[in-house]
Amino acid sequence: MNVSYDKNTVIEACWGQAQSALYSLEKTLSVYKEDSDIDKFNKADKDTTIEISKITYDILDMTKKAYENTNGAYNPALYLLSDLWGFTDRFINTTYVPAKPYDRENPKEQLPETKYIEGFLSISDFSQVTLSEADGKYYVYKPNQSITIDGVEYTMQLDLGGIVKGYAAAGLTELCRRYSIEYGYITLGSSSLSLLERNKKGQVWDLKLKDPKDSQNYYMQVSLTSAYVSTSGNYEQYYELNGKRYCHIINPYTGYPIENNNLSATCVIPFDGENDYLYASYTDAYSTALMVMDLDTAKEFISKNNFKAYIALKDGDIYKVYTNDVNAKILANYEAI
Repeated sequence: MNVSYDKNTVIEACWGQAQSALYSLEKTLSVYKEDSDIDKFNKADKDTTIEISKITYDILDMTKKAYENTNGAYNPALYLLSDLWGFTDRFINTTYVPAKPYDRENPKEQLPETKYIEGFLSISDFSQVTLSEADGKYYVYKPNQSITIDGVEYTMQLDLGGIVKGYAAAGLTELCRRYSIEYGYITLGSSSLSLLERNKKGQVWDLKLKDPKDSQNYYMQVSLTSAYVSTSGNYEQYYELNGKRYCHIINPYTGYPIENNNLSATCVIPFDGENDYLYASYTDAYSTALMVMDLDTAKEFISKNNFKAYIALKDGDIYKVYTNDVNAKILANYEAI
């Protein structure tokens, strides 16, 4: 994770603390870090209680709220399906070599076997994950869910990457407040932002949203201040096979990459002070959930939860955009819904 900001009188101590905080989060929560809390959960047997840190407990609690609020459209228990479809780090950041029983020789030229899709989906019921606290210690229960395929047993695997960046954005925003940094922005992986009160010109932010069909351009401009912003889309991590696009966002109801009109979804929630960590985490989770939902469901969800949203879609050959922000400005050849 990287942090960017406008450099005025930013104190080196602030930057040092930011780096330390991000390193600590990765070490504790990354699915790829040996002995992280998530690694311990994923390696544990089914029907097991695992001791975790307070921060993991808090983030899992927020994750459960996001899962429940979205009716499971955001589901962190899909790691095995992401791996099955070829969207984890071993496919993206390294030279791929088949290593798992379900691996294909050429994962971007061969689709997974149905038995693995259905099997991994059957052990992704995140509602069965529970949290507890006793004597100042914190625990997570790994559900009694497993599937055996060709003699190999698989259990639930978590990946909190879809919510941790939002949480981190809130933590770094709080750090900026401590150092009286009033303008600038924080970006984590380009998909999650924290926009401080104003930009370096003392004005509100005119944020441009990337056009999902043309990464060199933008499809919308919005005016924001003191807000958390997260975008999910189908245009960065994907592959095409037989003329069909398979993107990294897995539909938690089917086990397949999403198949709908959605191209990108951006969620904006303003700073709250008291609930910043929760709301910043929601932006990450909700942007993913909006990509899973059909437009009618998304509209109802946005209205019920009262946040700003921007959804780019392709309907046949026509590009459309939905937003509940009356002040947003469409920049590209999109039609407003």
